[in-house]
Formats: sequence, structure tokens, C-alpha cells
Amino acid sequence: MSTSRSSVPSSGLAARSGIDPASMIPLKSAEGPKDGVHLTSGRGGIYLAVSALALGFGLKIWLIFSETVPFNADEAIVALMARHILQGEWSPFFYGQAYMGSLDALLASLIFSVLGEFVWGIRLL
Repeated sequence: MSTSRSSVPSSGLAARSGIDPASMIPLKSAEGPKDGVHLTSGRGGIYLAVSALALGFGLKIWLIFSETVPFNADEAIVALMARHILQGEWSPFFYGQAYMGSLDALLASLIFSVLGEFVWGIRLL
């Protein structure tokens, strides 16, 4: 049984707005492109993900070494905690707080032990 456009009941938004449902244009299906690279599947998705990661990595490296962002107190506290860890003193909590852990400082102490105590070492995290 087929229905024509004129037999569609006028209810809902169309009836309230005064639009005749028979004059409405049906939506086209949301099919993707017939040929070419699809950005959400296959190699296109991989290329897009790798490009985004490369762009993010490049931006982070540029920010680390360009010194456009000044060294701040939060980074200084992590660096101080990392230095203290290397000297044999370890606190399970972030200095001045009783709820944040010291994982950043532990990781920073590993970086300090390998690369030395530099600001860019903290910013690698």
C-alpha cells in the first residue's frame, strides 16, 4: 500500500505552523561520497589521527622551547617536589594540600635524573 503526500496527517509542528505537509521536501539520505577517501574509516581516519597527533606534538615542542609561556608557581612546586624526591625525601601528597597525589613529581624526578633539572623537563609531562 502506498501513500501519497496528501494523505499525510497534518499534526505536530507542521500543523501548528500552518505548513502544508504535502509541500514539504523529503530529506535526502545521508550517504557518504561514492569514491575518494572517507575521513572516518579506513586509511583516511588513520591519516587524520596521525596528522592531528603530529600537529599537537609539534605545537607542544614549540611551546616548550620557545619560552612564550612563563614558568609558573604550579610548575615550580612540582619541580621542587621532584628535586626533594631525588634527595631522598618523598611526600605522598602535593605540597600544601592533603588530597592531591605526587605522581607528577615522581615522573618529573625520573626526567630530572635522566635529562637534568631544566624547566623544559617539567613541561615534557
